[in-house]
Amino acid sequence: MMYKFLLSSVLALGVAGAASAQTADAPTWSGPYGGLHAGYGFDDGRTQTITGIGSGTSAAVASGARPSQLNLNRSGFVGGGQIGWNFQSGKWVFGPEGDISYLRTRGTESISSSTASGAQQNTTIRNRMEWMGSARLRAGYTLGDGLIYATGGYAFGKVKASAAFNSPTGVQNYAGRNGYTAQGWIAGIGGEFRPFHNGAASRVSFGPELTYYDLGSNHTYAGAQNATVANTGYYVVGRDMRGFNGVIKLNYVF
Repeated sequence: MMYKFLLSSVLALGVAGAASAQTADAPTWSGPYGGLHAGYGFDDGRTQTITGIGSGTSAAVASGARPSQLNLNRSGFVGGGQIGWNFQSGKWVFGPEGDISYLRTRGTESISSSTASGAQQNTTIRNRMEWMGSARLRAGYTLGDGLIYATGGYAFGKVKASAAFNSPTGVQNYAGRNGYTAQGWIAGIGGEFRPFHNGAASRVSFGPELTYYDLGSNHTYAGAQNATVANTGYYVVGRDMRGFNGVIKLNYVF
């Protein structure tokens, strides 16, 4: 799994940093910095709940003609930039950081269920994040050329979702979509390594970071799309926007 790889990378940076402390003067981390990051975002299979509101839709969920829930896995590319400012006291380093990322983390899940007559009909749920930002604090400890840190703070991101409930003949009976800016929190761990000791290259650092975010819950409302199902109610699809982002960061200390 990606998160295991990143955790191992952070530990490896700590070992490398501790070893370098025996052979070279440790760099200073104080001052402003900026850089880029890229990696992969994923969740752990969020459950999407489906509720029928109204006589027809509630009966469909109760009878199993429509599912009451399904699991949707969202994953994809993450990439962007960050800026921050480090303050150092002895071996301790702390300070604020802000970042913004383009996300291509998205997922689609479609499930087939049987009507009372035995005919099959599809329910399709889609969910994606388009971008995400955060404003957080970092606090870490230096080990030679390395820095291991924990981070946490405020997070926000653009979410888009849709739901479609088709008839056995493929007609879209109920559908809905929504987009909104979700807000919540983010926390994680990371590490940086500065292997160069001369010139401008000595200001360059790189390393992995793994974060977990929780941007709360929201709903998509899927209403009737044709006269056949008019006045039978609507469906509400609920979701939790939680997941992991694992990235490699490249920074330059000014």
